[in-house]
Amino acid sequence: MKTDYLYNQIYQLCEKQKEKDYIELFKLSIDKIQFIQVINNKWKNHCVQIKAISNILLYLDRVYLSKKNSEIKSLWDMGLFLFSKFIIQKQDVNQKIISGLLILINNHRIGENINLELIKDTSQMLSILGKYHDYFEKPFLIQSQIFYQEEQNQLFSNFEISHFLHHVENRLQEEKNMAINQLNKSTLPSLIKIVEDSLLKNNLLKIVNLGFRNLCEKDKFQDLKLLYQLFQRVNGDDLVLQNFESFITYKGLNILNNQSNTQQETQIIEDFILLKEYCDRLIKFCFSQSPIFNQSLDHTFEMILKSDHNKIARLLSKFIHLHFTLKQNQISEDQLEKILDKTILFLKYIQSKDIFEAFYKNDLANRLLMNTMNFDSLEKQFLLKLKMNLGSSFSKQFEIMFQDVEHSKELNNKLKNELKENQKPNFDLNFYMSHHHGRKLLWQNSLGRCIICANFIHGKKNLDVSLLQAIVILCFNQSSSLTFFQIQNLTQIEISILKKIIGTLITKKYPILKLNQNSNSNLNNNFSENDVFSFNEKFNHKKFLIKIPQNFSIKNEEKIENDKIEKKVWENRQYQIDSYIVRIMKSRKTINHNELIKEIQEQIKSPIEIIDINKRINSLIEREYLERDPNNKNIYNYLA
Repeated sequence: MKTDYLYNQIYQLCEKQKEKDYIELFKLSIDKIQFIQVINNKWKNHCVQIKAISNILLYLDRVYLSKKNSEIKSLWDMGLFLFSKFIIQKQDVNQKIISGLLILINNHRIGENINLELIKDTSQMLSILGKYHDYFEKPFLIQSQIFYQEEQNQLFSNFEISHFLHHVENRLQEEKNMAINQLNKSTLPSLIKIVEDSLLKNNLLKIVNLGFRNLCEKDKFQDLKLLYQLFQRVNGDDLVLQNFESFITYKGLNILNNQSNTQQETQIIEDFILLKEYCDRLIKFCFSQSPIFNQSLDHTFEMILKSDHNKIARLLSKFIHLHFTLKQNQISEDQLEKILDKTILFLKYIQSKDIFEAFYKNDLANRLLMNTMNFDSLEKQFLLKLKMNLGSSFSKQFEIMFQDVEHSKELNNKLKNELKENQKPNFDLNFYMSHHHGRKLLWQNSLGRCIICANFIHGKKNLDVSLLQAIVILCFNQSSSLTFFQIQNLTQIEISILKKIIGTLITKKYPILKLNQNSNSNLNNNFSENDVFSFNEKFNHKKFLIKIPQNFSIKNEEKIENDKIEKKVWENRQYQIDSYIVRIMKSRKTINHNELIKEIQEQIKSPIEIIDINKRINSLIEREYLERDPNNKNIYNYLA
């Protein structure tokens, strides 16, 4: 048939043309980049020519060939076959093409300005001819592996975390753009994996060890966010979590170890609250508000504070106490409310909540007795928040204390009225006992304040002083001058404490007493027995009521008081443990030792050591609440 003849003639003509094209290419003496340009030009011309032939012989291409055996190619497919066979499949040609492409890509990676369209056109040609994966992709990925291995070595030879992270981010974006815009999209996963493995996955530990803490210390939130995102790509987020925990532990232990000065003890709480806020911001802005990071933060804080839980519980109460006793010109209600809200959040990390409760009760009593409650409404709001977080039983006794204050005011008013009516200046405590039955009054001498009316040359002044300061000043009613030994003998105050008290009364601002000029001591409270002190009659001050500060802490008294509170808490814990043991034994009747310990630890909220539980078990055995099984001493039986 003439159609067969026509198709064969076209095939032969195209075949001869491609052979001629190859011979021309073979004779060329140009570099590989120029060679790629020539190949691309021939390819474009070839496509134009084949399309023209197909258009001219449209009937032959669409109708005749469709009726023939499928082995006979369309004119377009025939053209692709011949171009591939006589040009691309020639080893000397395809080697130059691939080498040229790799040179172009490498130059692009090192920052040179190259013709990206040339890479795009060549890779498209190879894809259309079905030779992209066979000829180009494998050597391209091998070269990429070598390139990024070498770049990794360079980056870590002069490592700077911020530069490294942004460089990796840029590389990933560049390679993504290259794969999508210039190469074949199918190459993208393999190419990105090479970059991730070479620069990230193989160096995760090295990266965090060299830079994570530094980023945290310098508030590099954007860099930390980028680090987390990059590590997530290679399943390295667990390592970020571990280093986050390590950073919290490092900062937390520093806070505990560096705050040794008693006057700065409450700074521990403030520093921990600031650390918690900072970590919250890290989680929010850098770690995508991950629940796992929030759980890790809580767990790590609990573990850090567990090392000295009694002290932390005491300091938290003291921290709250100090802020409640600030004056309104020192802190606004809004500022104080924000601080209190932070302490409520911090309270969940305190294991010894019973210790906090005991000290808070003591501090609240102090504020009530000393009338230093400058924020009554906030005090009551704070109690409601404690009630919500710790239960109604926790806040009940505090509510009773407020009620007692109101009753005290009523009682004072009744007392004043009775004194006016009876005109009797002297009275005893029978008046109190007639209104309250079954109560016990305890005198807190260290909390006492006195107003002393003092006569000076320049006029009378009222001195607002502590009880111990008042005792020292009143000694000078008997004599205008006294030695240190005489004062100590009269007051019976401990020598070390007496030195501090006298020190507050001879300051430049409030010189109520004078140190004899012939004394060998200075004003550093290093007084000797023979140092002479006299009442300063020439003292003058613009105010009539003068509050003399007691700017020293009586450590021994504080320690005794703290030990007393902690001892009482431990006694309460013993009762709790006993009740838990009895309750468990009553329901189980028989239980082995390990199961009993486990159940107690699950139920009791306070931090209790196993050795303490064992002591309570032995105590209950002695009191015949339970017994050891005669055949197995690790098993306990309940005795009804």
